[in-house]
Amino acid sequence: MKKIAISRGIVIQLKSLLKKFKKYKNFSRSKKNAFKYTTLIGIKVCPYCNINYVYTVYSESGNEILRPDLDHFVSQFDSNEESLNWKNLIPSCQQCNSRLKLSKKFDPKTHLHPYLDDFDSIKRIAIFLTSINYLNEGNFKIVFIDKSIDNPNDTKKADRNIIDFKLIERYQHHKDEVVNIFANLQLYHKNKREEIAHLMNDGYSLRHLLLVDSICEINKTSLGKLKRDIINTYK
Repeated sequence: MKKIAISRGIVIQLKSLLKKFKKYKNFSRSKKNAFKYTTLIGIKVCPYCNINYVYTVYSESGNEILRPDLDHFVSQFDSNEESLNWKNLIPSCQQCNSRLKLSKKFDPKTHLHPYLDDFDSIKRIAIFLTSINYLNEGNFKIVFIDKSIDNPNDTKKADRNIIDFKLIERYQHHKDEVVNIFANLQLYHKNKREEIAHLMNDGYSLRHLLLVDSICEINKTSLGKLKRDIINTYK
């Protein structure tokens, strides 16, 4: 959900790995190369949903164990030329790639592209309360709100991502994270937080103590955007 920054040096290495192959299926079956590819990109959480981890895992002896799916942003069935284009291969979770997106028509003009666009700067996650008792999961809904209307096309693309990846429906299953944040903020009100921070002389440790880290790295933390947006909005 945060734009994935890939350096020029990494791009050169990605292209070098891909040019060894004429067909994507051969690249995908080559464990060594496919695992190195996702390792080079280096994200830990699916850029489409920010829910599921997509890290690349090796054994202590260096054997390949697990890697994320590589989604063709523009379907390889729509464009063979894009099947081995590094810009078109997005590390993603199985739910987003092979359960929801499948062969849907995606294009940088219609949907947000993780290497080109920044969902985080376009949408904010918030809650819609239906009752004053916000510590009850049944009394609120998790929603996505526009941060700005300066670029309506970006907003439309973000809305399509939300719809196609079923983000509203999926995020309702993580209300416990919101309740946990609110419970901590209620328990440790501002004055109490300042008192503890003074005693600890370490505000960063305090955030971890409260499990409310407003500076978490979105692409490295499951539900990182949800946690950060809720904390920054309601603290």
